[in-house]
Amino acid sequence: MATDFVKLLIELQDAGYTDQQVAEAAEIDRTMITRLRTGKRDQPKYDAGKAIVDLHKKATKKRKV
Repeated sequence: MATDFVKLLIELQDAGYTDQQVAEAAEIDRTMITRLRTGKRDQPKYDAGKAIVDLHKKATKKRKV
């Protein structure tokens, strides 16, 4: 099952993260984050995808506390 990066990035945005902050955490260009969030690109490369998933876990963990 593929990771839903649109959902993850929207939830990160709702948690207060900017595309630039996510891009820096994933070490990719901000425009790639925008393409992922808008559905123009399905998946990032593995390392960038893992960084986005890890940031999402961190952000949602903070919100639950």
